[in-house]
Amino acid sequence: MFSVNPSRRSIIAGAAALLLPAGRAQSFGRIARPELVRMLLNQEATEMGQGALVQVLVSPGCVESSHLLSAAETLLDRCRWRFIAFAGPVSAARANVARQRDARDFRSLSALVRDTAPVTAASPSSSQLSAVIEQDREIEMKIGRLLWEATFSAFATPTAVFTDSVGLVRVVRGNPKPEDVSWMVSEAR
Repeated sequence: MFSVNPSRRSIIAGAAALLLPAGRAQSFGRIARPELVRMLLNQEATEMGQGALVQVLVSPGCVESSHLLSAAETLLDRCRWRFIAFAGPVSAARANVARQRDARDFRSLSALVRDTAPVTAASPSSSQLSAVIEQDREIEMKIGRLLWEATFSAFATPTAVFTDSVGLVRVVRGNPKPEDVSWMVSEAR
């Protein structure tokens, strides 16, 4: 049997209880649909670390992405990180992302994000560039839509996505403070 309490305050408090999980999570990170995690898992990424999964969208030359990468580097024993590079419309960035995807190691990812990648004469193949463009398109059109639904903001880097301890998918945009990164790692499952 279902009954409704006529008290307006009870209804509002009940609705708020449904929206906000207990603890620190209620003020940090936005809740997203579960398919966001699956869609990100289908993207080319550089993986490192062990433990709970945190996926991060980064871009070449993004200062905030480099700060998050530095924080992640200190937590590799507690967390598995998947860094997904988003090049955007800049041809040089696309070429650098294609080269980094070929190497798939921390050093090349760090150089890409910190914009210190060495300029090489070898250009990536057209198929490598096409793969980067296709992934960027999927990030913009499909993943970006899910990020918009969660944050009500345009896609930006860095953006971290993880499943928290109560099973909710969380989205954290921008440059989180070191204590916030530690919280993400402790909450991620």
